[in-house]
Amino acid sequence: MKQPPYLWRRSLPCRVLRDDGLIQAGQKVVIYGASGGVGTFAVQIAKSFGAEVTAVCSTRNLDQARSIGADHVIDYTQEDFTQMGRSMTLFLL
Repeated sequence: MKQPPYLWRRSLPCRVLRDDGLIQAGQKVVIYGASGGVGTFAVQIAKSFGAEVTAVCSTRNLDQARSIGADHVIDYTQEDFTQMGRSMTLFLL
């Protein structure tokens, strides 16, 4: 099975998602740190490209991640996102 690309937050989220990740509508994207400064932009940008977004953040930020458009949220204090059993296209760490 081919592993999806892992992209580090070394650039602006739009550039990373669009240029490095080649994001397209319908892709399944995981954004680790989705409630942080860069992560909140990344969630919204991925949604604007038509991606299905899974946000990974702490318990206190789950509602925030949902409110900015995440389709799914994972509480990293309760669950290991690498074991979620869903096929993903792109990971933004």
